[in-house]
Amino acid sequence: AGLAGARPLDAPGVVAAAAAGEAWALAVLELVGTRLGIAIASVIAVLDPSIVVIGGGAGEAASAFVLPAARAALRANVMGAEHRPLPSIVPAQLGDDAGVIGAGLIAADVEAVAGAEDPRTRRTS
Repeated sequence: AGLAGARPLDAPGVVAAAAAGEAWALAVLELVGTRLGIAIASVIAVLDPSIVVIGGGAGEAASAFVLPAARAALRANVMGAEHRPLPSIVPAQLGDDAGVIGAGLIAADVEAVAGAEDPRTRRTS
């Protein structure tokens, strides 16, 4: 049961409302960005990446609203921020095809390594 006349809300709806300047939507996306930045700070403590790529769903449209808050939260929460360069947080450039492209590249790398190490699969030309 919900509010009478209320429509279901999804990520694209929140992004559209934020783009229209709706204060509630801007606040929601800022909170998402803050939580994302805190989570990224934890990942950085373990993996120390040089770049963090954010994508998926409404990622492209939301990045203008989410990434500034994520970057600020990262700076405030990463351990040793004053002693190391922080990674860039950037929106994905490959859109919905990123997973398929990445899987293909991994498969090509595995095939190349397997072929180089196993003399039975070594090609002669």
